[in-house]
Amino acid sequence: MLFKVIASYMRSAPFLFAGIAAGGLFELTFHYLSALSYKYLIDKALLPKDVSVLTVIVGTLLLLGLLNVVLGLTGDYAKAKLGSRLIFDYRLRLFRHIQKGTARFYQRFPVGDLIARYTDDIPNIHNAVMQTVSTGFVSAFSVAAGLAILFGIEWRLTLAVIVGSVLLVLPYRLLKSRSLRLNTAYSERLGRFNGAIDENFKLHNVIKGFDLRESMREKVEDNLRAMLAIGVRRSFIHANLKRLPLLAVSLLGAVVLSYGGYLTFADQISIGSFIAYNSIFITVGQSLFGLAAIIPYLLSSQTSFRRLQEVMDADPGAIPRGARKLAPISRELTLSGVTFGYVPGEPVLRNMDLAIPAKGYTAIVGASGSGKSTILQLLLRFEEPSIGRVLFDGVDIRDCDESSLLRQVGVVFQDSLLFDGTIRDNIRIGKPEAVQSEVEDAARAAGIHDTIAGFRDGYDTNVHEQGGNLSGGQKQRIALARALIRQPAVLLLDEATSALDAETEQAVRAAIRAYARYGAVVSVTHRLTHAVSADRIIVLEHGRVAETGTHETLMANMGLYRRVWELQKEEGNRGTESREHVLA
Repeated sequence: MLFKVIASYMRSAPFLFAGIAAGGLFELTFHYLSALSYKYLIDKALLPKDVSVLTVIVGTLLLLGLLNVVLGLTGDYAKAKLGSRLIFDYRLRLFRHIQKGTARFYQRFPVGDLIARYTDDIPNIHNAVMQTVSTGFVSAFSVAAGLAILFGIEWRLTLAVIVGSVLLVLPYRLLKSRSLRLNTAYSERLGRFNGAIDENFKLHNVIKGFDLRESMREKVEDNLRAMLAIGVRRSFIHANLKRLPLLAVSLLGAVVLSYGGYLTFADQISIGSFIAYNSIFITVGQSLFGLAAIIPYLLSSQTSFRRLQEVMDADPGAIPRGARKLAPISRELTLSGVTFGYVPGEPVLRNMDLAIPAKGYTAIVGASGSGKSTILQLLLRFEEPSIGRVLFDGVDIRDCDESSLLRQVGVVFQDSLLFDGTIRDNIRIGKPEAVQSEVEDAARAAGIHDTIAGFRDGYDTNVHEQGGNLSGGQKQRIALARALIRQPAVLLLDEATSALDAETEQAVRAAIRAYARYGAVVSVTHRLTHAVSADRIIVLEHGRVAETGTHETLMANMGLYRRVWELQKEEGNRGTESREHVLA
């Protein structure tokens, strides 16, 4: 996999590789020529005391040294650009893939695990590629070229070096499987650690409120201790993969000095040749050590490639884009014979037929798990039905371009999450080109303008991470303003007023009722009091439509809606009595 990646970048960025190769190969050539110059420096210049030869050798080395610096800088720039481009490409590819993910995708790959692939696996791949390109290829060429030169100087000594080089392979053969296991274990533990940290940040108030800090601290410490133990063993294995080949090179160096010294004493090679041979062997030895040094990077990248490919090969559940532009919605939204389930064989909606007018206020009510929010997921095309179709004005939304669909929809989710930035920025997310007057009109409709005006910085008030400096009701109203500023043809509300006080909720619902004269408002709620003013109420039970009608007609039907209404009213009365008893 590593060499496929390198080959693909060689095709797409040949000039970068040419710069890296030029710098690396010329540096190698300079080292070998410098080492080989000892033969001529001693035998042809110093011993004969020939100044002219000495001048030529020194001048040549100075010129080559200057050229080596220039080409080296070129190679360094090319390596920097290649490394940065590789990191950019992998991060972007992974982000684009996981951005397509549905809820099922994120159930398989928790956030902490995905973060580990960004912070650990992609850098591992980057390091392996760059070490191979900058050190591996040059070192391999250096060994081949150096052995050829050594063979030309003294073939008997070189044969001994080649035979002894087998020792360099032994550490890799012995430690490879252990290194791979430890790399995998460390990456998995890092994913759990990231998940625990993410959980502590997001659930800080819950952890503090339930005094869970000690247990959460223990959970994080357990992960850190496991990472520490695995990390020590992994680092030690990697150190052995580097150090043991150095021992082999040292043994070969002893062979060169011993056998080479013997040949020199026997006058079978000159002193200059022996010194040159030893200098070149040192360069070859350094190159062999360089090859051994990249082995830990290669083994780490094997694990990282596998983990990254695991995510990239996983179906994110993304829905293919249609090509048809959706015309402005004017008639109705329809679910025709829809069956859908998040888990195969466990349908949430069962053969549902449902029509929602393009104008008016429709409330969808039912118990938890009855399929209310799932209908919104299907209308947004976040999910697709297993059976049946979702139609806007008779057009199957699977055939429509996703952007043309979502441009006509505004949505307020139950969580009401906000982005880092100002309140103005958060509202304008719904319509980036909106002017200040449009922002304020949307805020007024959502019942939040006066609150924002009361802040010291007004609409320039910074929203902390996920709206941590705002109350639940304030976040909900800003999220509603974000949806209203789009003036969407379809406004989808998922428990959108659950965090509001009674007075504010009444004002917001009046604004929603007014908006329903111009577009379709579809509100999901489990509290029937929130649905009373709807033009049409759809009652769900076990994934099917149990009843439809206005509040008055459903109360007269004496069906499920009436039973739940009376139950919730009784619960409300009991709650009031309890509060009065406490206050008394």
